[in-house]
Amino acid sequence: MAGPIIDIRFNADEVIAVINSKRRKLRTAVEAKMKDVVQQTADLFLDGQTSKVGLYIDPKTVEYGVTGLGSSTVIGYVEANDKSGGYDIYPVNAKFLVFIAKSGDIVRTKHVFRPYLKTSKFLPEHLIMMKPWIEDQLEDAVIDAL
Repeated sequence: MAGPIIDIRFNADEVIAVINSKRRKLRTAVEAKMKDVVQQTADLFLDGQTSKVGLYIDPKTVEYGVTGLGSSTVIGYVEANDKSGGYDIYPVNAKFLVFIAKSGDIVRTKHVFRPYLKTSKFLPEHLIMMKPWIEDQLEDAVIDAL
């Protein structure tokens, strides 16, 4: 998914004038709130709050933080790096693993190699679900700073 998922814009001249007069205070407030928001967003994903998939993701594959770009831009990010490799599955209380393949055939085997879940596949969906909450949090930070 290219580009930002969340885009907040203020176009009214009065709002821009107020923001310009309180730029440092506003940036500090938004940056502080952004740190909380991205941490909570990552935690909710990994705790399985928005999707049970998060419970099966290696937390080391999810990075988040806040960075500044110039004097007027604050960027919060939550990124996922796919973990390479996989894990072996063996029967525990039976002689064989039994399951139905995509083709509909019944498969019996003593071993299956399962690749790790691809974190990058699930994170955008989580961010889209979190978008209204993230926008509310940042809007509140702006209002409080002004």
